[in-house]
Amino acid sequence: MTELTNAAGLFCKSGIKGPIPKGFLKNNRKLTSTIVMFAESKITGLNPLFLDDNDEASGTYKITSVSGMFSNCTSLTGNIPERLFDGCTTITSAAGVYDYSSLTNVSKYTAYGLFYNTDIRSVPI
Repeated sequence: MTELTNAAGLFCKSGIKGPIPKGFLKNNRKLTSTIVMFAESKITGLNPLFLDDNDEASGTYKITSVSGMFSNCTSLTGNIPERLFDGCTTITSAAGVYDYSSLTNVSKYTAYGLFYNTDIRSVPI
């Protein structure tokens, strides 16, 4: 997958399983939306989405909304990795993170519901 512009709902309610690999979206600099991209899927872990093999951000990205990206991923456990959205400096909407989750230290107003109904335990600040 390269040069996607909109990945909204791409894997929503799909049978995709396992952890999302590091750099999964690194070749998609035109991507603007990942709304509910993995919602209700069976992913089990996260890695930084935009880092290359040398742990560098692969450039700058145009993403403005990640709302509900991991919402209701009930198999998702552990910690949110640092640098999850490295290179994404234009995110303005992350609705869907806070309610009914086990997250702490999250701003209800900027990340509301992103990890809704998951077992995520901490968020790097």
